[in-house]
Amino acid sequence: MKKILLFTSLFLFVISCTKEVDSPALLSQVSSLQSQVATLQGQVAAGSTLQTQLNTKSAELTAAVANYNASQASLADSQAAYATLEEAYTDLSLAYGEIQDTVSLWFENTQGVYQFYTTVNGVRTGADYLWDLGVTGADATTYGTPYFNEYYGNGGTCYTLSEDSSLGPDAKVYIEQASYDDLAIIAYDLDASNFSTFDINLNYDKINQSLKIIRKNDGIRFYIFFYDTDFNLIGSIDNFSNSGSNPPLTAAQISAIVVCS
Repeated sequence: MKKILLFTSLFLFVISCTKEVDSPALLSQVSSLQSQVATLQGQVAAGSTLQTQLNTKSAELTAAVANYNASQASLADSQAAYATLEEAYTDLSLAYGEIQDTVSLWFENTQGVYQFYTTVNGVRTGADYLWDLGVTGADATTYGTPYFNEYYGNGGTCYTLSEDSSLGPDAKVYIEQASYDDLAIIAYDLDASNFSTFDINLNYDKINQSLKIIRKNDGIRFYIFFYDTDFNLIGSIDNFSNSGSNPPLTAAQISAIVVCS
């Protein structure tokens, strides 16, 4: 009788070893991360290095999940698939975190209000640009949430917020590239009437814009590239011909700015 009980116990043990590794916690984390990555993918420009990095790691994680779910044959197969899933999850988590931290850190270090306009013989020409950027909710342990507002001037009297080229839930604005020192933001379907003949040919109704900002010790250097809706370059402007970078405005200068109602 004891031999029968021993045999039965061994048989049940062998059966239990054929089951897959139970990992509801990891699969829940995978699902949460995939949702977060999908949100971030919607904020970075298609075809950018950021999007490529996320797509590659996300595809690896999806494949690992599929292989894990299919590993029913033995405990050894499940353990191997589980290990691969953990590695893919870690890789995507690192890629996601690096992009998030890089973007947030750039906005935090560059925080301020910046103004740019051109003059010929002391007279303003072209459109006036005003950029208000930084982070909200930052503390000693976490980076804040980036914000970026672009304003267009109408000759120096007041500035109008360009919702189509500012970061926001409804804007067609995407992060094109990010590093410690520079960031590029691309905006689609902008109203060409906000620009002047100095910047673009006003025969266009809609244009696309790419703004690349490089953080320097004395302020920012930047390029603005203008494209038609097929992304053919139609104009550009920058401050690299200036003797220095554009510094952030002082509190007094900011208080003097009038936003159009």
